[in-house]
Amino acid sequence: MNCLYYKELDSTQDEAKRLIQAGKITDIAYVVANSQTNGRGTRGRKWSSPAGSGIYLSIIHISDVKTGKPRPYIELTTLYTQACGIACVETINEVYKIQCSIKPINDIYYKDKKLGGILIESRLQDKGY
Repeated sequence: MNCLYYKELDSTQDEAKRLIQAGKITDIAYVVANSQTNGRGTRGRKWSSPAGSGIYLSIIHISDVKTGKPRPYIELTTLYTQACGIACVETINEVYKIQCSIKPINDIYYKDKKLGGILIESRLQDKGY
Protein backbone atom coordinates (compact mmCIF):
# COMPACT_ATOMS: atom_id res chain seq x y z
CA MET A 1 0.00 0.00 0.00
CA ASN A 2 1.40 3.39 -1.02
CA CYS A 3 0.82 6.78 0.57
CA LEU A 4 1.86 9.59 -1.73
CA TYR A 5 2.09 13.04 -0.16
CA TYR A 6 2.31 16.32 -2.07
CA LYS A 7 2.68 19.85 -0.81
CA GLU A 8 0.36 21.06 -3.57
CA LEU A 9 -1.57 19.41 -6.37
CA ASP A 10 -4.15 20.48 -8.89
CA SER A 11 -6.43 17.74 -7.52
CA THR A 12 -5.80 14.54 -5.58
CA GLN A 13 -8.47 12.85 -7.72
CA ASP A 14 -6.73 13.91 -10.94
CA GLU A 15 -3.33 12.79 -9.62
CA ALA A 16 -4.83 9.42 -8.68
CA LYS A 17 -6.11 9.01 -12.24
CA ARG A 18 -2.71 9.94 -13.68
CA LEU A 19 -0.93 7.43 -11.42
CA ILE A 20 -3.33 4.66 -12.43
CA GLN A 21 -2.98 5.47 -16.15
CA ALA A 22 0.82 5.44 -15.82
CA GLY A 23 0.65 2.00 -14.19
CA LYS A 24 2.23 3.27 -10.96
CA ILE A 25 -0.69 2.10 -8.81
CA THR A 26 -2.15 -1.37 -9.20
CA ASP A 27 -3.92 -2.04 -5.90
CA ILE A 28 -4.59 0.31 -2.97
CA ALA A 29 -2.94 3.71 -2.45
CA TYR A 30 -3.55 7.12 -0.92
CA VAL A 31 -2.90 10.49 -2.52
CA VAL A 32 -2.72 13.34 -0.01
CA ALA A 33 -2.05 17.04 -0.59
CA ASN A 34 -1.65 19.97 1.75
CA SER A 35 -3.47 22.14 -0.79
CA GLN A 36 -5.21 21.80 -4.15
CA THR A 37 -5.29 24.42 -6.88
CA ASN A 38 -8.16 22.82 -8.77
CA GLY A 39 -10.15 20.83 -6.20
CA ARG A 40 -13.68 19.92 -7.16
CA GLY A 41 -16.87 18.73 -5.64
CA THR A 42 -20.00 17.11 -6.96
CA ARG A 43 -20.90 17.95 -10.57
CA GLY A 44 -17.49 19.55 -11.09
CA ARG A 45 -18.13 22.43 -8.69
CA LYS A 46 -14.99 24.25 -7.55
CA TRP A 47 -13.81 23.19 -4.11
CA SER A 48 -11.67 25.60 -2.12
CA SER A 49 -8.61 23.74 -0.83
CA PRO A 50 -6.24 26.17 0.93
CA ALA A 51 -3.09 24.91 2.62
CA GLY A 52 -3.55 23.62 6.15
CA SER A 53 -7.33 24.04 6.12
CA GLY A 54 -8.54 20.56 5.39
CA ILE A 55 -7.79 17.00 4.47
CA TYR A 56 -7.41 16.59 0.74
CA LEU A 57 -7.22 12.87 0.19
CA SER A 58 -7.99 10.38 -2.52
CA ILE A 59 -8.08 6.67 -1.87
CA ILE A 60 -7.30 4.46 -4.83
CA HIS A 61 -8.82 1.01 -4.77
CA ILE A 62 -8.37 -1.07 -7.86
CA SER A 63 -10.33 -4.29 -7.99
CA ASP A 64 -10.85 -6.97 -10.58
CA VAL A 65 -14.38 -6.31 -11.80
CA LYS A 66 -14.52 -9.61 -13.68
CA THR A 67 -14.30 -11.58 -10.46
CA GLY A 68 -15.90 -8.84 -8.37
CA LYS A 69 -13.08 -8.97 -5.82
CA PRO A 70 -13.58 -7.60 -3.31
CA ARG A 71 -16.98 -6.31 -4.52
CA PRO A 72 -18.40 -5.01 -7.79
CA TYR A 73 -17.41 -1.39 -8.36
CA ILE A 74 -20.95 0.09 -8.24
CA GLU A 75 -21.59 -1.35 -4.80
CA LEU A 76 -18.15 -0.18 -3.68
CA THR A 77 -18.85 3.40 -4.75
CA THR A 78 -21.96 3.61 -2.57
CA LEU A 79 -20.34 1.82 0.35
CA TYR A 80 -17.26 4.05 0.23
CA THR A 81 -19.39 7.20 0.24
CA GLN A 82 -21.38 6.03 3.25
CA ALA A 83 -18.35 4.69 5.11
CA CYS A 84 -16.32 7.86 4.54
CA GLY A 85 -19.17 10.06 5.74
CA ILE A 86 -19.69 8.02 8.90
CA ALA A 87 -15.94 7.88 9.60
CA CYS A 88 -15.57 11.65 9.18
CA VAL A 89 -18.51 12.47 11.45
CA GLU A 90 -17.42 10.01 14.15
CA THR A 91 -13.83 11.29 14.07
CA ILE A 92 -14.85 14.96 14.26
CA ASN A 93 -17.28 14.20 17.07
CA GLU A 94 -14.63 12.27 19.03
CA VAL A 95 -11.61 14.52 18.44
CA TYR A 96 -13.29 17.93 18.58
CA LYS A 97 -16.27 17.05 20.79
CA ILE A 98 -18.73 18.66 18.40
CA GLN A 99 -21.79 16.97 16.96
CA CYS A 100 -21.64 16.86 13.19
CA SER A 101 -24.06 15.19 10.87
CA ILE A 102 -24.26 13.82 7.36
CA LYS A 103 -26.52 15.43 4.82
CA PRO A 104 -27.14 12.51 2.50
CA ILE A 105 -25.26 11.32 0.91
CA ASN A 106 -21.89 13.04 0.93
CA ASP A 107 -21.85 16.30 2.92
CA ILE A 108 -20.62 16.86 6.48
CA TYR A 109 -22.47 19.59 8.43
CA TYR A 110 -22.05 21.36 11.74
CA LYS A 111 -24.79 23.76 12.89
CA ASP A 112 -26.25 24.11 9.38
CA LYS A 113 -22.84 24.94 7.88
CA LYS A 114 -21.08 22.66 5.46
CA LEU A 115 -17.70 21.52 6.78
CA GLY A 116 -16.81 19.23 3.92
CA GLY A 117 -17.83 16.74 1.37
CA ILE A 118 -16.94 13.37 0.01
CA LEU A 119 -16.46 12.87 -3.71
CA ILE A 120 -16.30 9.28 -4.87
CA GLU A 121 -15.42 8.60 -8.47
CA SER A 122 -15.26 5.19 -10.09
CA ARG A 123 -14.23 4.04 -13.48
CA LEU A 124 -14.72 0.71 -15.15
CA GLN A 125 -11.83 -0.35 -17.35
CA ASP A 126 -11.35 -3.57 -19.27
CA LYS A 127 -7.68 -4.45 -19.36
CA GLY A 128 -8.31 -7.50 -21.50
CA TYR A 129 -7.57 -10.13 -18.87
